[in-house]
Formats: sequence, structure tokens, C-alpha cells
Amino acid sequence: MSQTYFASISPGLEDALVQELRELGARKVVPTRGGAEFESTYAKVYTILNGCRCATRIWLRVDNFKATNRRELFKKSARTDWARWLGPNHKLEIQARASRSRLIHTGIIQDTVTEAIASRVETNGEIPQLVMARIDDDRCTLSLDLSGDLLFKRGWKTNPVAAPIRETTAACLLRLIAPTTTVVDPTCGSGTFVIEAAHLALGIEPGRFRSFAMDTWSSPPDTLEFTDPTSTTRRFLGFDINPDAAEAATANAKAAEVPFCTFAQTDLFELSQIEAEPGLMIFNPPYGHRVGESDAPKRMFGHLRETFPDWSIACVVPAEVDLGLSDEACVTSFSNGGIDVKFWLSRNS
Repeated sequence: MSQTYFASISPGLEDALVQELRELGARKVVPTRGGAEFESTYAKVYTILNGCRCATRIWLRVDNFKATNRRELFKKSARTDWARWLGPNHKLEIQARASRSRLIHTGIIQDTVTEAIASRVETNGEIPQLVMARIDDDRCTLSLDLSGDLLFKRGWKTNPVAAPIRETTAACLLRLIAPTTTVVDPTCGSGTFVIEAAHLALGIEPGRFRSFAMDTWSSPPDTLEFTDPTSTTRRFLGFDINPDAAEAATANAKAAEVPFCTFAQTDLFELSQIEAEPGLMIFNPPYGHRVGESDAPKRMFGHLRETFPDWSIACVVPAEVDLGLSDEACVTSFSNGGIDVKFWLSRNS
């Protein structure tokens, strides 16, 4: 039997998510701001959960109903058989949102939904389980998180460095421009762009290295048998001025089962030649609190474009930065770490 689910994402990256969900077998995918609703069977959604690179969370839509007071919210929240998913090993975490509704106090909403679920199933354990109660225009939507930890936490990053781009964001941006040859990140940090590009090329599922909240449910899904990765002759390279970053990225690539990704300490402005077939350079240069020079992203982009005319150059920069490109070169706009940014692509000449 099909049920309705919701995959959340940063606004501006919905196109990548919708494309991915359809490829993974989701049905009736409907994009909305900040995500997409879709239908799937219980068994199929576990495959989607393990294979989805772009979403930040995936939720099961449990119920939707009108609720204008606390009594009505309790009664209708309690009509669901929560024991289908939850048990005594779980510990509830209720998140509440409300707008344009008579029930507006999120604390009251949290307490009421908690009491309603407790009336149907005992949850006094230690395994966290997130439930979302969202009330808009007096209609309440109850959703159950399948993910557990946010989905950017792939499970292989044993050596993070400061201010990396999230894996889910990197996956979205790579999907939007679909590189087919060499991928290079000249400010690689912990290797996120490079490793995500390698995983995408080889078909390595992001769920291979982690577990999910859904694994702990009363009727857990069947264990997935992951397929063997495909092979590739493509190159995946990263450079960073920080020697610790290059070392961390190398360790992360090994943990992520893509040890052929190579990393080295090099200042972007000293890059003059790369021993690989020209392809895509993609990077998230320092900006905001990460760097004191406000023109650094523009100078970095200009250096790479001039030095590597046979390469396509893609970068994430604050929205106000003028790279001298036409509007058509802006792939999308979104928020990265609380900063409004644009993702630009200058194709090779």
C-alpha cells in the first residue's frame, strides 16, 4: 500500500531533489518550496531513503486534520496507531510549528501531541524519534522522521574540517550540472565535492555507511543488499592550502570507499597545471566569517577561469558577488550556512 512522504531540502535546490526522487522510483512527486511530496510503498521508501543524496530528511505523512483547540488536537493525534512504528525503546522528540492558526503556542502543541502519542504507545527508551506537528490555517500535519541524523551525515566523514559544504548540498549542485569527466575542487576542505562526485559516478549509495530512524521501528524494513559499485577511469582530485585539510580528505575518501580520489596541499593561486583530462572545477571558496577579504571569491574564480580555459568552472559565492557572468550562468540560488548564495557555472571555451 502506498503512503505519502515528504523529502525536505534547502529552498532553491528542489529541482535536483525532484529529479533524484523520480529516478529512485518515487511516484507522484510534487515539488514544493523546501522539498517535495511523493508516494511510495513501505518497502520501496527504504530503498529511496538509502539512495537519496539530496534530501536533508525524509518524513512519513502520518495524518492531516483540522484542529482549532487543544482537545481536538489531542483527540485526532491519538486516533493514529502509533505502535505501528514506535515502541518502548523510543524517546519522543516533538517539533512544533504554527502559523495563521488558533493553536499558535508551540509548547502547548508539543505537550498535547506528546500526551496523545503516549495514550497509544509507551515510549520511555533512549532511541530518539522525531515527530513534527505543523499547524497552518488551523490544519495540522503530523509527520514521522525516517532519517534519524540529518542525511548529510553520510557516516564516512571521520575527519571533518572547519566550514565544509554539506554533503546533501554538494550532491544537489553536482546533480544540477552533471559532470561526466574529471572533477576537481581547488578548495576541497574535507573532500566533500570530490567524494560526492565519485560516489555519484560509481553509484555508491549514501545509506551504505549509516543507519536510520526507520531501522528502529516496530516493523523494521528488510535489510538492503547494496550493489557492487561500477568502475570508472575518471579522475577525482582535491587541493587545499591547509595541509590538515588534504590529509583529512584523504582519510575521508578511504572511509568512503573511494581511495582513488587524490588530495594535495596547494594554494589555489599556485595551481597552473593539472595532470588530467579537462573537466569540471567546482568549489565553495571562503566567504563570510571564513575570510577577511571580501573579494577573495571573485579573485579565485578569475584566476581559475584565466588559467584553465579548457575547464568548466562552477562555484558557490555570496549573492552580492559579481563574477562578471551573464544571468544565464547562474544555475540556482539558495542559502548556505545562513548566507544567501548563488551557484554559477562558466562552461569551458
